[in-house]
Amino acid sequence: RSRSARAPDGTAPALLMAASDVDYLFFHWPYFLNAGVYAAARRLPVYLWLGELPGALRDTVGPTCARSRWRADRGFDGPNSNHYTKVVAAALLLDVGGVPGVLFRDMDMFAVFPNAPMRAAVAATDVHDALKVDVAFPCTSKIDRDAPRRGRGGPPRGFRLKSTKFYLRDSAAARDLLDAWLDHRCGPKDQIALWYATYALAKDRGCLNYDAAQLVNMSYAEAYHTERPGLNYLFKRCRPFRFACGRQFVMPDVLHEGAFPRADGVDVPIHHRERTMRVVPRRDGSPVLDAAYRASLGLDALDGP
Repeated sequence: RSRSARAPDGTAPALLMAASDVDYLFFHWPYFLNAGVYAAARRLPVYLWLGELPGALRDTVGPTCARSRWRADRGFDGPNSNHYTKVVAAALLLDVGGVPGVLFRDMDMFAVFPNAPMRAAVAATDVHDALKVDVAFPCTSKIDRDAPRRGRGGPPRGFRLKSTKFYLRDSAAARDLLDAWLDHRCGPKDQIALWYATYALAKDRGCLNYDAAQLVNMSYAEAYHTERPGLNYLFKRCRPFRFACGRQFVMPDVLHEGAFPRADGVDVPIHHRERTMRVVPRRDGSPVLDAAYRASLGLDALDGP
């Protein structure tokens, strides 16, 4: 279920994405092309998982989920969502010979060309080449208690260890995290399983005293809005679990769809999902891409219309 645009040579991490079906892939086609341009510029092999979550994982939850308050939240009593395909895909890709690491990005993410934030300061492969980190995610653990609840594109209010993009080295720590993440699978969202797995492993490795079992007695919303010990530079003080979190560690020039400030301070309008359909190939023959949008995604480097 994976395809590589370039044979892995054992030195560069692979860029991985996941789509549940062909319709979903073509719904985000400009972003997929953007990923190809991004990877080609950095000489990264590209892999795509195409398919739904296997039935055995879709229809069963982990024991932690079964006894947790999360299960009572709306939607958490149903099957596990296709968000967990990224976990399966990353685990399988680490088993491919010559793949020393994985950089994952969600299908609805992109790098803005030519002035992506921090592009010159931090390269996508720095986290891999520095050999200091085995696992990295974007995150923050700070809460602005006076801020309103976060709307789409708004500032973070609660704890955010996000799985929209991440880095994994071919290491025991990364494999253990992927195993634990799947073991705690629970309903429509993969984040709370990731939070539990990360904190449980950090405590098990002697890195933190925080007991992840506290999360079992919280709803998803309570877990999101509860502050916990920071994970930002855990790798500096805990060699058994070389974990890092922060936007600077994982492809900082790759952003989620929305409106983001460019490095030079100019706001770059990026299409939200409801607008994306206007620039994706459609059966009714609608235009594929307008020139400005095409240029912002770096697609001028591609041949053809």
